[in-house]
Amino acid sequence: MKEKLVRWKFYFDKDKEEQWLNEMAAKGWSMKSFLAGRYTFEQTQQGEYFYQVELLPRNVKEKAEYLHFLEHEMGVELVQEWGFWIFLRKKASEGAFELYTDATSKAEHYRKISHLFFAVAGLEFLIGLSEMLVWTTQEKSEFLILAVILYALGLVFLRQGIRFQKKQKELER
Repeated sequence: MKEKLVRWKFYFDKDKEEQWLNEMAAKGWSMKSFLAGRYTFEQTQQGEYFYQVELLPRNVKEKAEYLHFLEHEMGVELVQEWGFWIFLRKKASEGAFELYTDATSKAEHYRKISHLFFAVAGLEFLIGLSEMLVWTTQEKSEFLILAVILYALGLVFLRQGIRFQKKQKELER
């Protein structure tokens, strides 16, 4: 029976997350599943896999075609799908694993990620505003607390969107 390892981490930067997953794989711990910050690993050979974290296409048909292409044309395994994100791995013995090999495609990928973060931040701010409006009419502290939490989350997502936008701009130069 393979040993199992559980780690709790929260990443908002897919590049740092990929780096950490690849470091874990180099130590012989390959990601088996993910759910809301909970990573489960199984013990494998050191460096057996390379990992990538990818933003999925929104269109269901495009998503299915993309996953089929990755599996059948690139030999990539889908480890976990979570929300808009997928965790992918490829056997290291099959060579390097990089989905975006040129600056233009990588910049486009970062643009999509920044737009996702900006959309989520906007949603957090809108819901927070509605909670503030409810608080002003009902004066219940739980609405104010929720609004503050939503605004804080909105700022986190906004910050990440700006970070990925900067990465995009650097690649476009």
